[in-house]
Amino acid sequence: MTVDIVLDLPAARREREQEQASPGLEGPQVIDHQERPARPMGAARADRLRLVPPSEMDWRGAQLNLVRGILGFNMMALLYGASGSAKTLIALSMALHVALGREWCGRKVKKGFVAYLAPEGGHSVHLRFHAWCRHHGFDPSDDSLLFRTVPVRVDLCKSDADLKEIVANIKTAEITLGPCIVIVVDTVSRALDGGDENSPADMGSFVANCDRMREATRATVLGVHHTPAVGDNPRGHTCLKNSSEIRMLAKKVANRLFSLSLEHLKDGAAGDELLFELESAVVGINEDGEEVTGGLVVETPIRPAGESGRPQSMTDRQLRVLQELRKEAATTGKRDFTTKEFNELCDRSGAVDIESPGGSQRRLRHSLKMQLANKGLITIAERTVWLVALS
Repeated sequence: MTVDIVLDLPAARREREQEQASPGLEGPQVIDHQERPARPMGAARADRLRLVPPSEMDWRGAQLNLVRGILGFNMMALLYGASGSAKTLIALSMALHVALGREWCGRKVKKGFVAYLAPEGGHSVHLRFHAWCRHHGFDPSDDSLLFRTVPVRVDLCKSDADLKEIVANIKTAEITLGPCIVIVVDTVSRALDGGDENSPADMGSFVANCDRMREATRATVLGVHHTPAVGDNPRGHTCLKNSSEIRMLAKKVANRLFSLSLEHLKDGAAGDELLFELESAVVGINEDGEEVTGGLVVETPIRPAGESGRPQSMTDRQLRVLQELRKEAATTGKRDFTTKEFNELCDRSGAVDIESPGGSQRRLRHSLKMQLANKGLITIAERTVWLVALS
């Protein structure tokens, strides 16, 4: 399906003349994104590339007020991380909070229609959507939710046919849902449709098509992408990284605990870190009578082990056990554990291989307990382990 969208030049000219005739306003103003008409694809170059005079140079469009301090309107953003970093779960959480207009991680959110392109994972995004709704008490079959998906292959690299169809479908949905304010592309590599992500031509074409999508909808485009085997930069050609006004890095920091670091905010303060805990929810029963569960992430106050002045030279096993102790303490409110409880938490953390012989398991649990005690992170009194601090 190919849709040609033609600009109404007289209407655009009238809109510009009305804007120029509007009296100046003093003091900071609020722009309602939903009152700003989208620019159709294929806009005449004479209009799109016109010279803007100082009286029309508006700073308010650069604000990070879609998700306060993280995302603004009509921007290019990138959320990236290694496999297993929960990047899709984090992107989905943010997208659904925008669709509901609910605060996300304590940050104010503007409510609006979100389009989620899911060429990778496809219907697994639907499973995660159902899990998120079940966990938060929402009806996943409620079509009034301002959230729609495209769970099939898309090409945003080699041709503009899919781009035109996506934009046309978004505009049709906007009739009932209102303006689309976020478009998620999960993942970038699958939206290249076989293109070479290391090629400046292919990646440049993807970036150009995202720009065209932004211009046509005035939505923020959030790409979800991978990191290479080594390093924390977005994988592929640097034009993707350099074109993104917002860059966020997802990482697994402990068992079932993930972080999102704000690596680059073009007009904001980077360096902030958000923490999420992995949860699961039952979404239904399959044909074999078995429960089907999906994953989701929720914001958590639990800090990664080793922070807030704690010793940094810790092994992965030590970090896993300490993190599990802190999670249990935050959940139950208790900071004293019996030896049996400590051993169970060691096993749950993944620091102890439960398939190994029992004797080696016992030695490893005891060794981990003594190592954490020597670092001053726990104290041992008879058969009780005390957690020294939550952070």
